[in-house]
Amino acid sequence: MEVDPRKLTVIRANGSWVTPGLVDVNSQLGILSSPTVRGLDDLGCRKGPILSWLRSIDGLHTRDNAFELALVAGVTSAQILAGTSNSIGGQAFVIKLRRTTEGSPLSMVILLTS
Repeated sequence: MEVDPRKLTVIRANGSWVTPGLVDVNSQLGILSSPTVRGLDDLGCRKGPILSWLRSIDGLHTRDNAFELALVAGVTSAQILAGTSNSIGGQAFVIKLRRTTEGSPLSMVILLTS
């Protein structure tokens, strides 16, 4: 794959530190509310030990304060897991911690294509 140099953005850091973003591979951002609010816990279910049908994307609160806190700490991407206290949890999604114009959880998902 060739890169078109006209599409590159050059940032002159002038001696500033530049570091890559951190990836949180075991996160509950957006499914455990911050600050804690009773009734907004979408982490899992106590209905049984096997909850393979749970999807973290269905309970993701995109306006949660935890996203801002994670960004300040240097986290740029996170794998959001649901049902982590169960023997078999649900489906995880990898998201980019960014505000989107759509504002939906699906618009934050990183899609892997070839």
